[in-house]
Amino acid sequence: MFKLLRSFMIGIPMTAMFSIANGQAAFDPPKELPPIKLQMTDGSVFEKSAIKHDKPLLIIYFSPDCEHCQKLTKELIKNMSAFRDIHILMISFVPYGSIKNFEEQYHLKAYPNIRIGTEGLAFTVKNYYRLQRTPFVGLYTRQGTLVKAYDNNPPFEELIRLVKKTQAQGSGLASKKK
Repeated sequence: MFKLLRSFMIGIPMTAMFSIANGQAAFDPPKELPPIKLQMTDGSVFEKSAIKHDKPLLIIYFSPDCEHCQKLTKELIKNMSAFRDIHILMISFVPYGSIKNFEEQYHLKAYPNIRIGTEGLAFTVKNYYRLQRTPFVGLYTRQGTLVKAYDNNPPFEELIRLVKKTQAQGSGLASKKK
């Protein structure tokens, strides 16, 4: 009995350790949109019920001082033609002033499909996804179903392909497999 218990107590942590070391840590976020209540940079309050379902949605959970988040934002802007026909909701936990500065630094107001807000210290979205770091990127269909989520910087070319595929499926232009 002791041998079995010892094997179990050593085996589980070792399996978890090797999975994480091999980049296979379990990241299985919920498939539905999270509860959302944000203070937006224009001073308004934005809630989940305000999400329009006419286009796919890209949720980016970020921190303005995160280098990966800054890089992601630069890539997003550089490739905006691929993201022009989706809604982008950038969510942070930092104070209003910090996200306002981030918005100004990256000229995000120039893109009408990007909204940026803070959930403050409520951490509702952060806890919903069980986030340990930023950025988090989640792509949703126009119906609000998760297509793919990344708990770190996504491979940008892959993200662009997924966005295009999701847009095509939503517009009825996707090819049908027989």
